[in-house]
Amino acid sequence: MKTLSVKPTIQNSARLGLIALAASSLSAVSATALRVPAAAQQTTINPNVALDGNMTPNQSRGIAYNRLQIGGVRLSMSEVQVKRVLGQPREIKNGHLAIAGKTCTLLYSGLTVNLLEDGKPNGNFFVYEIKADSSRYATKDGVKVGDRVSNVTSIYGRTELSETDSATTLSYPVNSTSPAYFVFTIQNGKVTKITCGDFLG
Repeated sequence: MKTLSVKPTIQNSARLGLIALAASSLSAVSATALRVPAAAQQTTINPNVALDGNMTPNQSRGIAYNRLQIGGVRLSMSEVQVKRVLGQPREIKNGHLAIAGKTCTLLYSGLTVNLLEDGKPNGNFFVYEIKADSSRYATKDGVKVGDRVSNVTSIYGRTELSETDSATTLSYPVNSTSPAYFVFTIQNGKVTKITCGDFLG
């Protein structure tokens, strides 16, 4: 499986903190997206899904970074821009991570937008992760919760189907120099959650 590489020179200390956050995040979705070793995740690869023409289970064309959008929200958007698109959230949660700095979570019905404060402590936050569990919010290409796996693969191509004790996911590589991810959680052949993010923003 591919191992994501990060450029050694990164000026933004908050973004450096997110690398540590990525390493410490062991949720089913994030762990799959960051390619934690299969033995640790007890992952099973379904070859019927992984193969795509001349591609092997470890190869993929990759998803263009600008396609990582859900509900009109894209990565690196500011908090103000998110609210212009979606309106006021039903709840806002502020937090702080020692390894990353101040965080802000905008909670909408069926959509969660996670933001991190910019490198300068000026109160400006940018989007580093978007999660949807409602059919109300579609990707830029029109895929939404409730769609069948065949619809996902017809649009984005075939990729690894990974199964753990807690989730079955389709995890797509992203054409980016930073550790971005694009993951579909599957249950009974249908999408139940869509997650995209970039731990370096």
